[in-house]
Formats: sequence, C-alpha cells, structure tokens
Amino acid sequence: MDERKATFATLRGYGVEFEFEINNEARKGEEKHDEKQRGYFGEIMKVIGGMKVEKILIAGPGFAKDNLKKFIGERDGELLKRIAFDSCSSAEKSGVYELLKRGAVEKVAGEQRAEKEFVLIEKLIAEIAKAGLVAYGKEEVAKALDYGAVDELLVVDELLRKDKKIEELLEKAEKTKVKTTIFSSENSPADQLSGFGGIAALLRFRIS
Repeated sequence: MDERKATFATLRGYGVEFEFEINNEARKGEEKHDEKQRGYFGEIMKVIGGMKVEKILIAGPGFAKDNLKKFIGERDGELLKRIAFDSCSSAEKSGVYELLKRGAVEKVAGEQRAEKEFVLIEKLIAEIAKAGLVAYGKEEVAKALDYGAVDELLVVDELLRKDKKIEELLEKAEKTKVKTTIFSSENSPADQLSGFGGIAALLRFRIS
C-alpha cells in the first residue's frame, strides 16, 4: 500500500492470487483530506479484519503503512497482533513479487508456524501432566487413530522422513481428515515433541 492505493493479494498453495484494490480519494491540501484518509484506512482495516487468516503482511514505500499501523493500533489491538509490517518499492503487483523474492513472506509464515508449534506443545505438555486427552508414541497414537479419537496429530518432520511407521500413521490421519501439524526440526518445540516419541495426538475423547 501507499498514499494512493492498497493492493490485496493472498498467498495460496498454487501461488499468489491478486484480489482487488482500494483507492485513496484523499488529496493533499484539500479541505477533507484527513476525513478521506481515515476513510481509506478504515476500508483497509475492515477488509483485513474480516480475513480468515492468522497472519497478514502489510508493506509499501513511505509512511502510509506506518500511519495505517497507528490507525489500527488505536482501534483494534488484537487485529494489530496479527499484522507484520515491511517495506517494498510500490503498491503495485511488482511490490508483492518483490516481497516474495526477498523472502519477507516466507519469514512471516515461518514465524507463524513457530508460534503455532509453541502453543501446541504447551497444550500437549499440559494434557500429559494431568493425564488428559492425549496420546503419544507410535503405538498409542495408532490406537487413538483406530478409535477415531484424534483431534489433532503432531509429528516431527525428521521422523516423517526416516520412519515408515510414522509415515503410515500420517497417511491414515489424512484419509480420516484428521488435522495434522508437522513440527519443524529447526524449532525448539520439535525437540520437546521428540522427547515423547516424535509423534503425539490431542484427543477428542479419552480412550482406555
């Protein structure tokens, strides 16, 4: 985004999908500049606030993004937590490709992944501590899958590459539409998950 317009794009599995643009009607020096500027920021905030995504990247040249950050922060602190800010040379499609080539989008996605892993490992440890809705290790997870009790499967990526049995369990989970999170061995939560056999499951109900 810049002072003239905001270009919206979504990163999907098959590539970038350009959605639409919002134009800023405010012109410097005109009587209703501030009012129109707030309207422009308000439109952007409304769109991103309704997005069903965990992380949003806002980038552009100049101070427009900084002013938008302040605008959102004064109105919705929770939404601001979902947003990362960066710089790029334009608000055109070329600016989006620039962010992709520079690895800015990948960095945000990686931070999001690490954050999710930390949350899940904390939940797993809490369930283990109270002997709650959890199964860990290949045998226990296989049993839970057989019972249809698994809510979410957690697996360390290295084991997935090395262990045929874990690969089979993952395939079974996918067939039964069980949500699965693959932990990156580069992040510390994977070390903790490895201590529980490298594979664990958060359960919908207790199994005997």
